[in-house]
Amino acid sequence: MIKSAIDIGSNTVQMLIGEIIDGKLQHKSSYLHTTRLGGNCDGLLTKSAINDTIAVLKEYIEIANLAGVEDINIVATAAVREAVNKKDFLNAACAACGYDVDVIDGLREAELSACGALSGNLTDIVNNTLVIDIGGGSTELIYRDQNRNISAVSIKMGARRAAINNWSAQEIMSRLSERVRIGIGNNDWQAVGVGGTITTAAALLKGLHEYSCANIEGSMLCFKDIELLLKKLLPLNIEQRCGFSPLLAERGEIIVEGLQILISLMELLSLKTVKVGAGGLLEGVIRLPN
Repeated sequence: MIKSAIDIGSNTVQMLIGEIIDGKLQHKSSYLHTTRLGGNCDGLLTKSAINDTIAVLKEYIEIANLAGVEDINIVATAAVREAVNKKDFLNAACAACGYDVDVIDGLREAELSACGALSGNLTDIVNNTLVIDIGGGSTELIYRDQNRNISAVSIKMGARRAAINNWSAQEIMSRLSERVRIGIGNNDWQAVGVGGTITTAAALLKGLHEYSCANIEGSMLCFKDIELLLKKLLPLNIEQRCGFSPLLAERGEIIVEGLQILISLMELLSLKTVKVGAGGLLEGVIRLPN
């Protein structure tokens, strides 16, 4: 059965079309549009962002139908679950698209992200694994021990949230340190990073000009390399960051904050490296539908 998963995030709306064959998820096509639904720090989804997001949803559903997709699952994360006008958006989306949007909480988001990250092509990943998923509105940390027991925490700290609030590196570190407790003192884990900040950083450090899952999955992000990349981007204004690479055309306005979150987490958790996982929430939604 061909399935699709759509993720309505704080910064982007993404869709993955795939099929599970012999227990493995085969990617058929993927799509991404930046709608900045979580663009306000007051918890109000703006009319323009709602309209843009619904337009993308309608486009995605048309694409999925033409591709013969039999099962479409749409989820929304931090931007929608925290919005004061959440019901207005959900009603408008359902009326326009004919599908309900499942607003998932932070722990469900963590579970799905871990499933997507650890069931991909990272064949050397076993147990004692920490998955770091940096999103636009929140960051999820998921720890899987040697018995495959999973514990997780969802933190209201994402790249877009930090950018909107103009949080400094010190403020980001302070806010993260209040919540980061999972696995501290455990030196046996393997850290796997997913999400746009991490995959974009990996592509930039490899000198890529367009995203390629095959070229970044399984690569290692070293603390020093991320630090150097951050130092290059910090002096630039938003326009210059967006022009730094085609990869930052729509992510330049939040990339610094995303990298600062990653650096802070690595410091707090004493991580020298993070392995890049190309799978994440979308893959998890296809594998673990409601």
